[in-house]
Amino acid sequence: ETDDLLADAEAGFAVLPGFLGADGKRNYLIGMQNPAELRGTGGAMLQFALLSIDRGRPRLSKKASTVYDVDKNRQPIDLPLPPDAWYQEIPDARRFGNANWSPDWPFAAQLTIRYAAATQPNFPHIDGVLLVDPVVMKDLMPGVGRFRSSKYGVYVTGDTVENYLLYRAYAAKPVPHVRRARLRDVVDDFYAHMLKPDHPSELVRGFGHALATKHMQVWLADPAEERYLKRMKWDGALDKAANSDYLDVVQQNVGGNKLDYHAAMNTTMDVVPQGADAHVTTTVEIRNGVFLPQPRWALGNSGPNHRPMVNVYVPENAELSHATVEGDRIDLAAEGIAAWSGDRPAEHLELGKKVWSVVLGDAGAVPPGMPPDSTYGVTYDYSVPGAVTTRGGRSVYRLVLQHQPKAHPETFRLRLTLPEGAHDVHAKGFARRHGSLVWEHSLTSDEVLEVSWHD
Repeated sequence: ETDDLLADAEAGFAVLPGFLGADGKRNYLIGMQNPAELRGTGGAMLQFALLSIDRGRPRLSKKASTVYDVDKNRQPIDLPLPPDAWYQEIPDARRFGNANWSPDWPFAAQLTIRYAAATQPNFPHIDGVLLVDPVVMKDLMPGVGRFRSSKYGVYVTGDTVENYLLYRAYAAKPVPHVRRARLRDVVDDFYAHMLKPDHPSELVRGFGHALATKHMQVWLADPAEERYLKRMKWDGALDKAANSDYLDVVQQNVGGNKLDYHAAMNTTMDVVPQGADAHVTTTVEIRNGVFLPQPRWALGNSGPNHRPMVNVYVPENAELSHATVEGDRIDLAAEGIAAWSGDRPAEHLELGKKVWSVVLGDAGAVPPGMPPDSTYGVTYDYSVPGAVTTRGGRSVYRLVLQHQPKAHPETFRLRLTLPEGAHDVHAKGFARRHGSLVWEHSLTSDEVLEVSWHD
């Protein structure tokens, strides 16, 4: 373990000078995403800033800006796109501030930069994109130190920053330009304090936690530097998950609101190995916990009715046998990429994964969506060929489980029922319940779960 740690450090020191501008100035875009309005990477990108580093000297070359400084009137941009960008069928996704529908950050980051360059030809050359959210700011506050924003005097601490940026600012400052000015003031001053922290060692520790939980994701244009990010699992990419089962449940907010701050998601996965295959039943449930009254700009166009698109990522060779919706689903023209055909879900392919999509909510509600204090869900029954492998004479079921960073982590439960006669079972982290093996946790990081046995 020490050898591995030192090897990672040595590889990191090899690419660090280039990242810090030893060979010429580097320009990085820092995007602030809002998990109260979920996108594939964790939230809608609403604010951004430009950071330059020249020979180790960092400088914020531009104060935080709203994405609408680039996305004038939210006009969609037509670009040649790879077939994996299936969500680009939604016109509003074809712009700088809304290109991160894919949970694969390297893919989404490069789309974001392409839209910026196509929208504003004078947009500066970008050497990398750092994606952060208010949870990162909470992680970094012990190093940054509490402060009062310079222009409007907002008092910022680790206990208040997340709640203020995701919720309280919308209630206290309902006028959009007033709220955006105060949010920009907090973000600007946070970046300034981050570059001159009160406690540098605590700041480094906070960065480590933020990267591990994907509340901070990094893409770098330099191939060697990007390879290092991939090695450290800091790039936010979809895992190839070779010789494994796979699951990643990704929400998209298609209601134009900030109701994900009040939502909770539970995922249950029942797995029964059958020879080399696995029969899987995956159920995703979402509860709309919003209470009224709420500010107009938090409710958006859909009022208190939440409208989540749920995209379930599974292995590309997974074979669906049955799908059901608990509650109701919405098959509107605007959500056409998630419209079902009878009892068959919308199906897409993305970066080696199969994706099943649905928009949950009461189609007859006005506007359509999930009413307050309601729970809707979707269940998929499917098989995964080759999910059970043989290693050293033992049968092995391995699940690569990835998560979408959220303001409130989802809960996940895997229940594995072993074949009759299975013995000498190794199942680290699992508990035995009613004849099955159960792993149940709040998902704050990606996980690899493995169970092996003798037949």
